[in-house]
Amino acid sequence: MQKKTLLVVGLGDLGGRIASLAVEQGLDVHGMRRGAQAPAGVQLIQQDAASPWPDLPSPPDDVVLCLSPSDSSVAAYQLAYLEVAKQAANALKKIAPQAHVWLISSTGVYGQSGGEWVDETSERKPTRETARVLLEAENDWLAQSQPVTLLRPSGYMVLGAISC
Repeated sequence: MQKKTLLVVGLGDLGGRIASLAVEQGLDVHGMRRGAQAPAGVQLIQQDAASPWPDLPSPPDDVVLCLSPSDSSVAAYQLAYLEVAKQAANALKKIAPQAHVWLISSTGVYGQSGGEWVDETSERKPTRETARVLLEAENDWLAQSQPVTLLRPSGYMVLGAISC
């Protein structure tokens, strides 16, 4: 039986942890980042994901987009989420059209800020411009033929996951 292949795009705190856990589970893990280091057992693809992607070593079964803008500006969010989505979709259509994409987004797309209960059925109505960019990226992925799951961890949940 062939090992499943996972591509993690963005090897920061959360992406690096996801990649490491996938290695522990026996997956063949590739990680794309601009930097020159990857967690142990992760095959590094040193690449700016907002630029056209190189040929991948093997077609991934799953792709985790765990992106991090360079700053808190709308332009940085557009580059990190919209341009990376464009490059990822172009590459995956060619080499892995059935790969499942897991987009790490944010609960900020909901916009509620008064203590309301928020879940996946809540209306998405972001109030911040950067969250509107995230919503646009989510909608772009939902319009693709690529299978996609949107994950919207809150800051509290992300911190808890990292500290495991």
